[in-house]
Amino acid sequence: MNYTAIDFETANTSSESACAIGLATFSSEGELVETYYTLLRPRELYFDIRCQMVHGISPEKIISAPSLEDVWSDILLFIGKNPLVAHNAPFDMKVFKDSAASFNLSGLESDYYCTLSLARKVAPGLASYRLTSLAEHFNLGLYDAHMALDDAITCGKLFHVLCGSSLCDKTAFDAFMKKNYRDRRTGYPKRIVTEDSLLFS
Repeated sequence: MNYTAIDFETANTSSESACAIGLATFSSEGELVETYYTLLRPRELYFDIRCQMVHGISPEKIISAPSLEDVWSDILLFIGKNPLVAHNAPFDMKVFKDSAASFNLSGLESDYYCTLSLARKVAPGLASYRLTSLAEHFNLGLYDAHMALDDAITCGKLFHVLCGSSLCDKTAFDAFMKKNYRDRRTGYPKRIVTEDSLLFS
């Protein structure tokens, strides 16, 4: 089962202010298949200095960047039918949905998984579950934290480490996720959906 790890950086504290996206698709064996990265020009060009200090992206860097609307079809094509994976997925999924909504974009529908929640379940008792800490704990290698593509690649590596061989067999993967991650109320994967009506699941 291929999967696509995703990470956003935002211009400010608004979930509509995506200013960079990184995507990394992995095979069930944990091999990096392909990547996608672009800076994004949010609808509102306000940058919070605190956010800039985290990711180093300034208004000058995105002034000629495409908007999410400009690259939407490329992003949908890249993701395809793959499930999405993110570290602290509620944040990234909200940024994805709300930034898409700011341009009235639709057509995305995908299961998603959170490596933060999964790591807490699979590897309890660690001192920190920050992506940088988990990368060090699992020997995933050094990377440029808060650079969207590097974060996505590291998240994808972490997902493979946490899920192991279950990724190679749908039945085993479903059983693993039912035990460790799936929605307790429904038993189904969590999903992100963008619709014309701007009503999201």
